[in-house]
Amino acid sequence: MLLATYGHGITNAPLDVMIATLERSGNEGPLNSVKPRLEYHGVDSTPAGVVTGIEQLVQADVCINDGFSVFRRAILEAMEPGEGLVEQPVRALDRARGASRSPVLRHLGADGHHQG
Repeated sequence: MLLATYGHGITNAPLDVMIATLERSGNEGPLNSVKPRLEYHGVDSTPAGVVTGIEQLVQADVCINDGFSVFRRAILEAMEPGEGLVEQPVRALDRARGASRSPVLRHLGADGHHQG
């Protein structure tokens, strides 16, 4: 098992839930995601450039990778020199399987609850 982080942040995501999800999934590793805490607005538009909607990111159904991960060591075999730990290996593993099977844990904030 490989515990990894690539950010300069802290988390209250429950490590025991992350490890249990990895063990149950039979997968190489779940992604831990969080709602962004940014004061940005997402803008929806048509291909012609007409605004169809504006929404605060904190209100949108958008999550980002939080940079804290639990992987099986097999993830290292899918990596090429110089690749990052999440995007390239997960895509390579998905290609090898023919479909995405990477589970995601949605960390819902300060209460420490997860959905997944």
